[in-house]
Amino acid sequence: MSVTPFPHGILATPNLGASRLVDMWNKGNIFFVDGENGSADHNGKTPDTAVSHPSEAVSMASQWASIYIRPQQYTTYATIANYYYTDNITVPIGKAGISFIGAGPGGSHYQTVEIKTAAAASHVFDIYAPGVQIENMRLTGTSQTAGDRSVIRAMGDGSTNKANGGLGIRNCTFSNAKIGGAIRIDNPWNCTVDNCVFHNCAFGTYTTSSVSSTNGMWIKNCQFEGQDANIDCHIYASGGSANCYGLLVDNCTFNTTTPALSTGVHKRYIKVADTWTTAGGGMISDCHFAIGSDDSGDVGAAGTLILVPTTILVVGCYFSASAAAKTFAVTA
Repeated sequence: MSVTPFPHGILATPNLGASRLVDMWNKGNIFFVDGENGSADHNGKTPDTAVSHPSEAVSMASQWASIYIRPQQYTTYATIANYYYTDNITVPIGKAGISFIGAGPGGSHYQTVEIKTAAAASHVFDIYAPGVQIENMRLTGTSQTAGDRSVIRAMGDGSTNKANGGLGIRNCTFSNAKIGGAIRIDNPWNCTVDNCVFHNCAFGTYTTSSVSSTNGMWIKNCQFEGQDANIDCHIYASGGSANCYGLLVDNCTFNTTTPALSTGVHKRYIKVADTWTTAGGGMISDCHFAIGSDDSGDVGAAGTLILVPTTILVVGCYFSASAAAKTFAVTA
C-alpha cells in the first residue's frame, strides 16, 4: 500500500506526520531520508523518492520542515552493528523549527538510526536556527579527530545566530563525544535535553553564556554512563552574565564513579561556574550519584564532585555511602 503524507489526505493510511501538528500546514515540506534506497537526485517528498542523507533534505526544506530518517541498511540489518549515516548537517538561521526524527523502532538506548561525521574535523550538526528538534537517534563523535568538535553544536549570539532559542533534543543516545561535548549550546534560552543517554562522552552537555544571559536550560530524565577515564564532566555550565537563571538538572542518573579523563581539567559529575550569579539561578533535583558522602567537600561552592555556586540549589538527590542508600538536600 502506498503512503500519503498527512496534508494530502486525512483518510490516507498511514497518515504520515499526523503526530506533529505543524505538519497540518506543511504540505510539500515533509522529507524522507533512506540511506539504502535514497538518492541525491530525488525530491525527498515521499518514502519512495527519499534522499540519501539528512543534509540533502535540509537543503530542500523550508522552516518548520519535518525530516524522517530511516535506519541505514534497512533491508540487511541483521545484527546489532553500527550502520551509520556519515554526514555533516548544517541548519542555517533561515530554516527555523526543522525537526529531525529517527524512524527506527527505538525502545532502548541503542537507537537504530545512527549518524557520525563525514569530515573528521567537523561537528555532526551545526545549528544556527531557533526551534530545531532532534529525536530518536544515536549521534556519535566516532571518527572525529579534532578534540574541540562537538556532536551537536548550537550557535547563539542573539543576532546572526539563534540556535540557542528553543532547541529540543529528545530520546537520543550520544556516544564517544570529545572535549567539544556531545551537546554544546551557546547562551541557551528555553532549551531542553530530555530522556537521552550519554555514553563515554568527555562532556555530555556543555553550555556557555558568554555574550548574553541564559534563561531556561533543562536537562531531564537523562543517564550519564561510561568509563571514568573517558569522561571529564557530565554537565558543565558557564555563565558570563549576571542574569543567568533557569538551569534545571532533574531526575538524572550518573552511572559512573569520579570522572578522570587524563587531559581533563574539571573531573566532576557537574560543574557550574561561579559566574552564574543570579539569585535563583537553578536547581539540581532528584538525581542519583555514586558519591561516598554528603559533606560539603563533595557538593557545594568548592565541591570536588558537584561544584555549584550558592545560586544553584541542590535538593532531594540520592547517593550511596554504603549498602543503604541515603539522600541529601544541600543548599550550597
